[in-house]
Amino acid sequence: MDSPPGASSPRPDDDSTLVRRAREGDLGAFDLLVLRHQDSVFGLVSRWVGETEAARELTQDAFLRAWRGLAVFRGEARFSTWLFRIAWNLCLDHRGSSGERRRRVETSIEAEEMAGRAVVSAEPGPDGRLEEKELSHAFARALDGLDPAHRTAFLLRHQEGLGPAEIGSVLGISAANAKVRVHRARESILASLRRLGHDV
Repeated sequence: MDSPPGASSPRPDDDSTLVRRAREGDLGAFDLLVLRHQDSVFGLVSRWVGETEAARELTQDAFLRAWRGLAVFRGEARFSTWLFRIAWNLCLDHRGSSGERRRRVETSIEAEEMAGRAVVSAEPGPDGRLEEKELSHAFARALDGLDPAHRTAFLLRHQEGLGPAEIGSVLGISAANAKVRVHRARESILASLRRLGHDV
């Protein structure tokens, strides 16, 4: 029977379909979910804990917990949001057991994308390229200087594209509080850049 006009069938490779197949025992479907989301989870976890090896272990633990918890995942949130929530809880446990470890690491996200500001020229000269590099490094330092809760909210919004409600679901806070955290993180980053003389 044909679907009614305007109805859309789930794609065979979308997350919800892969989750359903994985719950039915299809290991290949879960492998596809891992491949699709492992970079994002690792990127966020490495920002949260600041140690590459610990981030790798926590990322693996997050997917293991997701696999074991598929039976209770009801699809009320996106799979990625649920996965970020698992990873965030693991990171909180990690911090509680070993103390917070911070390390300055370079961001893979362009500063102009994260701070919502465009660089002056698309093809800068040597001086412009140096200025861009300095801005990117200053941005990375400002981002890493945020407390974990604000840094996480900012990354979930600007790196992962989650909305306030989804961020709130990950962090266990209201959507309104999520918006406040993102705003405060952004203002703190901009203030740090301005103190260093960057015109942002």
